[in-house]
Amino acid sequence: MKTLKILFVTMFFCSFTNAQTIIVNYEEKNIISAERLEKMPEYAREKYTEVFNYELIYSNSKSIYKSIESKNDNITTENQKITEKQTEDLIEKNIIITKITNKKSEKLIYVDHLKKEMLFVWPSGSDNMFGKDSLQKWKWNITDDIKAIDGFVCRKATSNWLGYDFTAWYTDEISINIGPEKFEGLPGLILYVYSPNFEWKAVRISQTDNDTEIVSPNFDGKKTNTLSEINDIFINKMKNYTPTKTITQDGNTTITREKIIIK
Repeated sequence: MKTLKILFVTMFFCSFTNAQTIIVNYEEKNIISAERLEKMPEYAREKYTEVFNYELIYSNSKSIYKSIESKNDNITTENQKITEKQTEDLIEKNIIITKITNKKSEKLIYVDHLKKEMLFVWPSGSDNMFGKDSLQKWKWNITDDIKAIDGFVCRKATSNWLGYDFTAWYTDEISINIGPEKFEGLPGLILYVYSPNFEWKAVRISQTDNDTEIVSPNFDGKKTNTLSEINDIFINKMKNYTPTKTITQDGNTTITREKIIIK
């Protein structure tokens, strides 16, 4: 029985190794405790528990990691809260309306693995930033820890990138050294990555026998930054954020606007 199991794994490995195109679907989401969620307003809870769906396509030593449009993308939801306060001769009614638009993430990462170059689009609020960089120099520490993920034998590796700690689980049963988003450089496909606050998880792996043309995005005329520069931009932006709360009166309606920072 053990021989049959080894034969099956070997055949499966060869099948993926010889594949013309490999497609991996990933889910991205925040890692957040129930205690932190409880402290957030309801609208913020919905945002921080949202799952983002991405697709990684690899063919002919090129890959592209792009978002998969959800049926909820670009839909505006409206929440209404009514409160009443009664005085001696007056009932004061306050109506607070909150509108939230679930904007599709535009993150995209294109990689030419032979040239070791990447082009990417990174979301920044309602805008996008454009980037060009070499492949990141990941210094992975491969451990002896092993576990099964969706039937694949995976090994644990850790690394630090720009001051952030990451843990990855990869399988050498699929011998392409790439993974979700910017992660790569391990001797096999990365199926799971997590940091203290975020995770990337493979949920589906498929292959086709045909080559897939992966077209490089065109950034002509656009300012580009490296990943390190974009990280610095976000850090500086967060330093300038301060919590604010404003209260305005429109007739009998009191409107409270509050900006919070979730760390």
